[in-house]
Amino acid sequence: MFCMIDIDPFEKEHAILATLPIFQPKYTNFFQSSLKGRNVEYLKRSPLSQFKEKLCDLGAHFHGFGKELVKGANLAFRTIFLQEKQLNELDFKINHVFRTALQQKVDELKSLDRHVVKALLDRSESFGENIQIEQNVPFPIGDSTFGFSTKITMEGLGSLFICTSPEFPSIYNRIVVQMESGKNIGHFHALLAFLNLDKAFQQSTEEDQERHKIGHLFRTFYPRQAFKLERSELFFSLPTEEIKAKIIEEVPEMATIFEIYLDQMTLEEILPGRMRYRINGLAQRAYDLGARGLTSALTGASGKELYERTASILTSGLLSSETRKFLQCSAIGLSTIADYYSGGSDVIFTQMITEDNCSKNVDLNKLNYYSDVRFIISLEAIETGTYQYLNDAYGNRSTDPNAYWGTPYKERPGILEFIDTLQTSTLLSCRRERLVRNEDDLGAQWEIIERDILRALSEEHRFLEELGITHFNDQNRMLIFGLSLPEFLDLIKQWFFGTIHPDILYRGHEVMVKERIAPKFIQKILVPNQEVREELICHLKECNLIQDNQILGHLVDDFIIVENKASAALLT
Repeated sequence: MFCMIDIDPFEKEHAILATLPIFQPKYTNFFQSSLKGRNVEYLKRSPLSQFKEKLCDLGAHFHGFGKELVKGANLAFRTIFLQEKQLNELDFKINHVFRTALQQKVDELKSLDRHVVKALLDRSESFGENIQIEQNVPFPIGDSTFGFSTKITMEGLGSLFICTSPEFPSIYNRIVVQMESGKNIGHFHALLAFLNLDKAFQQSTEEDQERHKIGHLFRTFYPRQAFKLERSELFFSLPTEEIKAKIIEEVPEMATIFEIYLDQMTLEEILPGRMRYRINGLAQRAYDLGARGLTSALTGASGKELYERTASILTSGLLSSETRKFLQCSAIGLSTIADYYSGGSDVIFTQMITEDNCSKNVDLNKLNYYSDVRFIISLEAIETGTYQYLNDAYGNRSTDPNAYWGTPYKERPGILEFIDTLQTSTLLSCRRERLVRNEDDLGAQWEIIERDILRALSEEHRFLEELGITHFNDQNRMLIFGLSLPEFLDLIKQWFFGTIHPDILYRGHEVMVKERIAPKFIQKILVPNQEVREELICHLKECNLIQDNQILGHLVDDFIIVENKASAALLT
């Protein structure tokens, strides 16, 4: 599997470096990278040696690699076809702190003389023969492209793409390597070594994995405080016990979080071999705060296509648009293109149903999204980690405070704060049932409500500003959800007195789940009428998804129901 030669790297290095100008360390670095790329002995003992040229449709995924370099410790290999040519492809994401160093390495490679490079590659007996660097090349995502990249081609090996479009947050840190069939894991390693990315193939230690779990917990519960630390070199250089101590010093509540959850975290399979750490017990904590489940309307399709997508989801799960692209699935969603700009292309958009929604029997179609097929999803899906907004932010991951998407990513609320706000926000928790049903008393009732709102705006100003609910315009006038105070009060008054439907608070909110929600988390499918139900059941039977009157272990009558309102019975 590995093409290796018998060389003494130190002897070779001494002989070659003696011929180079002493004041050109860039050539020394390049030569050392070439030698490093040939040193693949350790890969023979690695699970990556299982890499085969022919890969399954979902690709081959490997977890636990890349140490501090690879985001999520996940690597993905797959077979793709471009212009009728079969290629083997590797992709992974790197952590933000290493992106600048990678660009510096690219700039160094661009400054090398090609004739010297060719001589060095020849003398080091590299797999590669020469190097070519191209700018502004479309970045490959499956069988299509998005944004731009730097393309580094090593003749005799393959091509490596580095996304150079920071306006697309979810793919800016992604690396894609493509090689023709016949190449093996050693060839991938050799190409990565020229960019100092070969660490991607090193197995992560227990310390590396502990660091990953600590960061996962911190950003899940206290994302505002975690944002700066997890993007600093300090986070990747300090021992994990020191990182924990530093986090607890900044957020004392994290001591309890670590005590409850850290040792209980387990790996959850997103795709075969692709993992995320699961925060066991988080679903119960969310339930205790008032969360009851997640829901997602299947947008972007209708009629037969809607039923086909439902069957696909019941088979493969809900997949993010970016995951679908890399797997070369054609299905698109409601905002497939916009999701790349916002950074939400690698997540599944869901919304949360609360106990308050159930007690009021709210119409779920008032959540801002409607479809003839709506999935009810178990709260356990949040245990693989989420990020969320109280407004419709398109899954924003932009760090630009002036971005179109509203609340900046670094100011998003933690999961428990988010649930508590949905349930009990002082600003909007005034209940319609508080109104006395005597029209003569409505004026007095409104005075009480208006006073409550003004008090909340005064006492909770900092909290509301952090959530992106309030801010000040150029005239230093406070805006609430983008409205002036009189406009906002008028909106609430209409809401209470019936002009605006009163069912849903924060109806544009969103909960993003990373990459995939497995079929096992789907608890029910809601449809608007009996006709749609019968058509859907008929299609699922044709797809052999209904066996012995059951779907995913549920009775069909309990799983596909005509309903559009939240209730306690629906979420059990």
